[in-house]
Amino acid sequence: MPVQWTNDLAVGITEIDDQHKELFRRINDLLEAADRGKDRGEIDKFVAFLQNHLVTHFATEEKYMLRYGYPHYTRHKARHTLFIMHFTGMKRGNPIASIAQYTTDWLLDHIDKADKALGAFLTSIQTKKAA
Repeated sequence: MPVQWTNDLAVGITEIDDQHKELFRRINDLLEAADRGKDRGEIDKFVAFLQNHLVTHFATEEKYMLRYGYPHYTRHKARHTLFIMHFTGMKRGNPIASIAQYTTDWLLDHIDKADKALGAFLTSIQTKKAA
């Protein structure tokens, strides 16, 4: 089942929100490829592309955290690292639907708990600078 972006997932930082939207598109592309019966080699390309986009996205978030002195940087970065390790392990031998479901569930939880807190912090910094 496709993953839908909704505005309640927004963290308030355009670059991060746009990357989250793109991650959801990549997950949907992966699911569609699997539904169309693409061979494992093709599917693996979609999985690799998704993983590369995840790594790029996490680097963007971490750049913001370091630039603005986010106090929970270490914990947030550790979550990213653990996710990538788990995702990398899942790529071997797991059904595509399982990989996509795990990624979706993790992203939704991570956005809701960690990324929204980061967004609130960054928004408060921007508000202080504007005042």
